[in-house]
Amino acid sequence: MQFLHKLAGGGHGEVSDATIQGYLRAASQIEDIWKRIDEQVDELIGQGLAPWDAYARMGYPLAFVRACRMNVVFVQELLKGASAADPAASSSLPRVTYDQALALCACFEPYLEEAIKATSAQYRPAALRLPLQLGPRVSYGGQYPVPHIMGLLAAGRETREWAAGLLAKYELAVGSAKLPVPQAVKTHLEEMHSTLQLGDFYLQTGANLFGQITQGQPVPEQLGAEGEKTLWGAMQCFYLVSQLVARPGALAQPAPDRPGAQGHTQRRDVPAAQPTPPRALVPPPIDVSTVLGQLQFRTPPATSAPAAPDLLSQLQLTTPPETARRPTPTAPDLLSQLQSPSPQGAPAPPSAPRQTKPTHKQRQDQATSEDAIAKLLSDLADEQRDT
Repeated sequence: MQFLHKLAGGGHGEVSDATIQGYLRAASQIEDIWKRIDEQVDELIGQGLAPWDAYARMGYPLAFVRACRMNVVFVQELLKGASAADPAASSSLPRVTYDQALALCACFEPYLEEAIKATSAQYRPAALRLPLQLGPRVSYGGQYPVPHIMGLLAAGRETREWAAGLLAKYELAVGSAKLPVPQAVKTHLEEMHSTLQLGDFYLQTGANLFGQITQGQPVPEQLGAEGEKTLWGAMQCFYLVSQLVARPGALAQPAPDRPGAQGHTQRRDVPAAQPTPPRALVPPPIDVSTVLGQLQFRTPPATSAPAAPDLLSQLQLTTPPETARRPTPTAPDLLSQLQSPSPQGAPAPPSAPRQTKPTHKQRQDQATSEDAIAKLLSDLADEQRDT
């Protein structure tokens, strides 16, 4: 790009348009490429495909070739505007006009190349994605030259006619179909008309801002910058309509990333990633056989029940040494000890031998106590046999 600037020469004021004319001649083959794409659309419709489906199938090549055509029209009108403002300097351009035209010319070749690639059924968009943004737009500080402003106005009006013509052609094809038109296609056509009307509003606003140039008065710097921005907004609307007229739902897609004229990439806002909710902890299923095995493993091995004499010997061993040396108490004394247990931790005091004759009630209690002890010994013996 800088090398082409040096070849153009012309200092800081007027620049020769020879380089721009060379780019326009190189882009003249756009007519043949566009004609072949249109013929493929007509062939699909002739095979019985609905018009909206045929245009959608060829949507990528149509979008790229039409975007290239819009850039060519923009450059041509910039040159015409400069020539109309000063017919004596028909081969010279203001520096800002030359820079802007050269930036648009740089898109001719990649757009045409992508349009040819997109005609393949295996095509997948990679470097260029739709919708393309109009540009690159060259910034300019200072008072805008009148030839440049006239070229912007002419480019806005001409790109508007191209966009309206493409929309009318698509509507005519949809209206001629013998099939019911899907609601998505109707909604998309309404969106296209709305975008076209928005572009008309911007175009008329820019024309009103620059209305005084017809009287030969200079344009103030602030007014020139605002008018140039408004005209770019109008042409951006027409640029979108020309690309997306046959692609329902394309306006709902985010704008693609594309390198700008200064080499940077426009970045889309990416929504923050939502935190993943914690997963509920589900306990594993319980294996009943495993639990029973653990219980059996932890259960201490069964011990054989002591025999009756052993039990009596244990009872005698648990008696404090003091009582073991004393005479064995009688049955009434043993019954008295069972009915009135000593406090916990204190040895039971020995009972003095009774000299009186036991009463009838005492004999009954003694028999009951002996029966209870016999039953306890019998249960222990039975339990030993069972184990």
